[in-house]
Amino acid sequence: MSSSFRNRSHQCFVSYSHQDAGFAGRLVVWLGAAGIPVWLDETSLGVGEKVARALPDEMSQCRGMLLLASRRSMESNWVRQEINAALLENVENPAFAITIIRLDDVDIASHVPALRQFKWIEAGTNVSVFEPGFLVDVVNSLHRRAPSPILNHQVDVYVSRSDRNAAEIKRSDAACRRLSAHHGIHLIGDAVDQADFSEERIRILMGTCSSHLLVLPARAKEADYKYFLRERAISESLNLPCLVCAEPGSPLPEGLRNGDHFIELQTGGDDILGESGRGVLEAFLDDTRATTARHSASIFFAHEYNQNQERNRAARNLLASVTGLTPHAGSDFTSAIGPRQILDGISRSAWFVADLGSKTNPETGRLDVNVNTCIEVGIALGAGLGKVCSTAPGARAERPVYALSFDRTAGQAGAAGETGKTRDIPWMLRSGITIQWYASDTDFLAIVHRIARGHRRRLLNAEL
Repeated sequence: MSSSFRNRSHQCFVSYSHQDAGFAGRLVVWLGAAGIPVWLDETSLGVGEKVARALPDEMSQCRGMLLLASRRSMESNWVRQEINAALLENVENPAFAITIIRLDDVDIASHVPALRQFKWIEAGTNVSVFEPGFLVDVVNSLHRRAPSPILNHQVDVYVSRSDRNAAEIKRSDAACRRLSAHHGIHLIGDAVDQADFSEERIRILMGTCSSHLLVLPARAKEADYKYFLRERAISESLNLPCLVCAEPGSPLPEGLRNGDHFIELQTGGDDILGESGRGVLEAFLDDTRATTARHSASIFFAHEYNQNQERNRAARNLLASVTGLTPHAGSDFTSAIGPRQILDGISRSAWFVADLGSKTNPETGRLDVNVNTCIEVGIALGAGLGKVCSTAPGARAERPVYALSFDRTAGQAGAAGETGKTRDIPWMLRSGITIQWYASDTDFLAIVHRIARGHRRRLLNAEL
């Protein structure tokens, strides 16, 4: 995957018949609310700009295509051009995702045989109302991802590497494979589609890690390693063991050459580490397994267990697939020591999200706030989650606390409704956290995905 492909500004462009514009518009609105940038001709092109002329440029800004397949769209010459362009892009960039939603009983393969190799998502009853499972399928297909929760006794290792060109990708992959081949090692990194470097974001990602691997490419001068050096400074401040794998003769800064473990990569042959490197790797693995991460590779999702079960399953799916972390809830702990497990689970979690209340009390007309969820929020705040340690403008907590709540005033005009819904929340939670309000299950899932997307990680085991 080239750096130019990773840096494309849109997740996908939407190919559809304008007779299906209603469905396309509703889906694009939801994807936007979920934090997923998409290109739709009616929203992304300037007035008077010709779509046909813009297609090559817009295709080059997208990481995939979302095809809304119907009897109408599959007979459209313009949609056919978009499909052909997407298929060509998929050949040139295998990471280019093609997601197909079938709106009716159209025989897709009879119109475009090349699409036979792709699975499609049935719209079913979602033509008018989006169901939770449908939205999860669409989002995960767009990103070519699936839930990948951390297994028991598995440890995170943060990876700093370069993917500037095919040669660097091949060498980095080879080094990473030697580490991932060991049982229980889960390689993570900063998401490749992040707009810029952020020390705060990297520090949060490293919070679940037990060590740091740097695979350094050949560069002309020390200054070319500045981002590697900054990531190493972060891991050093967290007391993480470090392994540096470098190309021979690289002009490394002192901060990278004098790490805990160092391997000069071999050239030629299949053994990139060499005999001496294998011993260094084993020592690094010993240090990794002996190091306890600051936080567990998990999210605590506090919610009412007997309500909105399909929606909550979908939310947990999204949390897992976006972050690679395991979402836990109080209902997961049912043994006699369940309360203690809940306390430990919250206290050790990487971050915390809560649905304070999902329905209105029919007798009072007020929000039916879930008491257990509020208690779990209090436990999280008491354990130090949500605390912002930096005084820098815009700084966020290393382990954030997110709160959502049903908006019983949705559709009501005026400030009275805003005040009323806030008063439904226990007063101790009104000033400590910011509440994000939702009016429907689809709104809820959009917010959950948007939150998770801010914590997205590169899951390297799935790429290798």
